[in-house]
Amino acid sequence: MQRKNAKCEEERAAILHIERGYNKDGRPECNQVVVGQITNECGVPIVSKTMDGAASDIDWNREAVKYASELAASGFKEGIYVADCKLVTKELVTAMNLTYSLYFSEGSMS
Repeated sequence: MQRKNAKCEEERAAILHIERGYNKDGRPECNQVVVGQITNECGVPIVSKTMDGAASDIDWNREAVKYASELAASGFKEGIYVADCKLVTKELVTAMNLTYSLYFSEGSMS
């Protein structure tokens, strides 16, 4: 059993970095992963991606914009992209071509 657990730990480490990252609920001592999702209007996930614990919102937004473009190309014609201020970079807004309805939550611009 000991060898099996060690093998699982090795595989897990190679796939995903579970690590301390910026934790918005104020618990920096906890290890974490980041999960980004695109859902339909009912909240059912269409795309879900688990990322390293220190992945930034900008990293996820970059990937989510690509996923949204792929969804649009496959027939989804409408969507609302909800994100915080980390979406507002020249690269990401340009990539979206302002074809999506944008909603920006109130948040820090730092």
